[in-house]
Order: sequence, then C-alpha cells, then structure tokens
Amino acid sequence: MIFSEKYHSRIEDFGRGGLMTPEAVLRVFENTGSHHSDSVGDSLISGSAAGIAWIVAEWNVKIHRAPKYGEELIQSTCAVGLKPAIQNSRKMAIKTASGEVCAEGSAKLVRLDVATGKPVKSTEELIARYAPEPEDENEQKLPRLVVPKEFDCEQEVLLRRGDIDYNGHVHNANYLTLAIEALPEALYREKKIVSYRISYRLPIKESDKVTVRIAVGENSVTECFFGSDGTLKTIVFFEFDRTFLPEEK
Repeated sequence: MIFSEKYHSRIEDFGRGGLMTPEAVLRVFENTGSHHSDSVGDSLISGSAAGIAWIVAEWNVKIHRAPKYGEELIQSTCAVGLKPAIQNSRKMAIKTASGEVCAEGSAKLVRLDVATGKPVKSTEELIARYAPEPEDENEQKLPRLVVPKEFDCEQEVLLRRGDIDYNGHVHNANYLTLAIEALPEALYREKKIVSYRISYRLPIKESDKVTVRIAVGENSVTECFFGSDGTLKTIVFFEFDRTFLPEEK
C-alpha cells in the first residue's frame, strides 16, 4: 500500500533561490513515514513510550530537482518487503502534481526494545497493517559505507539541546544538518547536493563529545562522526552536481 498526502509548504524548508533544502527533503520523508505509521495505528512516539521504538539504521536520498517554493507537491511512502525480520525497509518520494519525481529515497529501520537496546522482529499482525509493496528484484544494492583510509580535516561537533529527540539521542535528521555544517565552505557555496547517504552505527547522546573527520573526493565528501573514545557513530556521504551553482559563479 502506498500512503500519500499533500505537502504543505513551510517557509523554513526553502533556502537559496527558493529551493527546498536537502535537510527539508529528509524531514518531509521522515514526517511522511510517521504519518503513515500513525494511519495504521503504529505511532512512533507512543510505541517508544511503551518500550518498542523504530530506529533508522540508514538513509539513502536522491534529489533529482529541488522543489520550488509554492509548487504543488505530493509526498508518499510505502513499506517494502516487510516481513518478520530484524531490519525492514521503506521507500519515499516527493512528486509534483503532474507526477514528476523531484526526490526519492529509502530507509532501513530496526524495531528496538528500549529497555534492553536489542532489536526485535516485526510481528505478522503489524506487517499486515502496513500492506507492504513487493521488493524490486532488479534494484541495485548499494555498497556498505566504509571509513576512508585518510581524512583531509576534522573538527569538534557542538551539539545543541534541540538536536536530541524523544529517545534521548541526536535526532536522525539532525545528523544531516551537522554534516552540512561541517562541509568545506567552497563546496557548500559552489556546489549543490544531489544525493546523500547516512549510515547510523551507534547513537550520539546529549552528553557525548563528538568529532567529525572529513574526506573530500572529486565530487563527493565522506564525513565520519566519532565519539571521544574513537568509536564510530555515523557515516554521512554526499555527492555533488558537477556544475557550479549559477548564483555562485
């Protein structure tokens, strides 16, 4: 079952040139998934309070064309191949009223026992509520994100109180904001992000001291977030358009 709803514009979702920001795209996807869960009686916040939480393990997002402010948009999502397993998947999309796909993405999620921190399988009853779409057998599997052998620079990450979510961790979408803040200035000003992946390894908590190490490629950047003990927390990978932004030439 594909769940869809009309996107309601928020001025904070748009940046330079009146275009939807990469962070806003992720939040639209996240909120669409949350609304879908609410519609089948699987509230994320209520579930977490009851001891079982959906945790995002990975995001994969492609921005084909950043939507413009004022465009009529439809946001949609569906569970994919959902089964009694530790890890489950969702697909998301933002489309125009005429059907043009502006952005699409996928997420891997895990249901977690909040008390023990251990994953739990989805039940058959829960799966039936989501009425998942079949998996695309021809879809190319993405390689696992890995830590680069060398980094170009590193910096301390300053966490804000607003970065923390209802589970007591940095909110999954805020990792993207932190990663964009850490991008080299020239890349941020002169290039546009066309895709990004986020692989969550361990949660960052409010009290953690975090460093981000950055490796710059030809048209890509890999950022690795580490705890003070050297433990890898998250990897964020960006791909950029090969052309310069017109307003920044």
